[in-house]
Amino acid sequence: MVSAMRRASRFLPPLLALCALAAHAVETGERFTRFAGFTLAGETTLADVVHRLGPAPLVEYGESGDYRASLCYRTSAGLLSFLSEQMGGSVHTLLGFSLAPATPERLRRCAPAPANTLPAEIAIGGLQLGMSRTQAAAVLGRPDPGIQSVVRRYYESQVPLSGAERADYLYAHPHAEAPQQWNVTISVFATFAQDRLTEFEIWKIRTP
Repeated sequence: MVSAMRRASRFLPPLLALCALAAHAVETGERFTRFAGFTLAGETTLADVVHRLGPAPLVEYGESGDYRASLCYRTSAGLLSFLSEQMGGSVHTLLGFSLAPATPERLRRCAPAPANTLPAEIAIGGLQLGMSRTQAAAVLGRPDPGIQSVVRRYYESQVPLSGAERADYLYAHPHAEAPQQWNVTISVFATFAQDRLTEFEIWKIRTP
């Protein structure tokens, strides 16, 4: 009996490693898409952000696939931006968050966040400015990023269209067949300096 248990124990570490790999394999990254009541790639638009947090300059740059639109607010944790891009359409659907340190140039484009509307300490999906590389690697679910100044992590998944989404798609594309699912990509870009997280940007994009 003891020898059988010893033989079985030899397989335990590889089994645990496989379980860990499987856990990462099904990681969709959705935990990075929700913050302070805002959700990426949903019904929220940049206008909704302004309605809740107050006026802020809408900064737009780029064209077509390079187009970006952002609203920036000054917080005690840094400069928090709410982002959209071409896939957000003319209504500027909320598709991204970013948190960055304050600089004179950035401050000119940011409005103060109203008191008590946002957490004093901002952590999105477990990411928080000032955390170490090792801590960030654990949050991102990937090996230690080493000496790279910018670490990119992509989470890909597929989700079925709801009935309402299918109807909306057919209304917008009357001569096309509605897809059965969305291809979802959640991107996290983490910037490091002196082994500390100094800035991060998160996007969620859905395509048919």
